[in-house]
Amino acid sequence: ADDRKDAVVTPPPPTTQPSRRHLLLTMSDEINVTIFHPPTSKSDAISVPPSTTLGDLSGFAAALLGLDDGPVVLAKGQSRTPLYHPDPRRGNNNADATLASCGVGDGEFISAYAAGEFESIA
Repeated sequence: ADDRKDAVVTPPPPTTQPSRRHLLLTMSDEINVTIFHPPTSKSDAISVPPSTTLGDLSGFAAALLGLDDGPVVLAKGQSRTPLYHPDPRRGNNNADATLASCGVGDGEFISAYAAGEFESIA
C-alpha cells in the first residue's frame, strides 16, 4: 500500500517577518546623534527623527550645551566646514534643511559652536 496518498500535507506557516518597507520605515523613525561642544568638552546624545531641521538641531544644541550667547554653528565631526551656519556668507544657513537631506545618519557626531567660537577656529 502507498501511504503517500493518505498523508496530509501541512503548508508552511505564514511568514511573520516584517516587510522590507516596514523595516525601512521603522529604522528611520529616529536617529541617534551626539552633539559635542569642543571648547568645553560638553556633549549630549539625543534621538531625533531624520526629518529634524538643522535650525531645530541648532536650537537643541544651544539648550543642551548651554550655548545661549547667540546663534549656533553645526559641523559634522571635527570638520571645519559648517553643516549649518546662521550667517549665509559663512556656509549653509538653510535652517529648514533636514538631517536626512544633509547626510546626517544614525550615530553621527555633530560639533556645535557659538558663532564667535567657530570663527576663531575656522
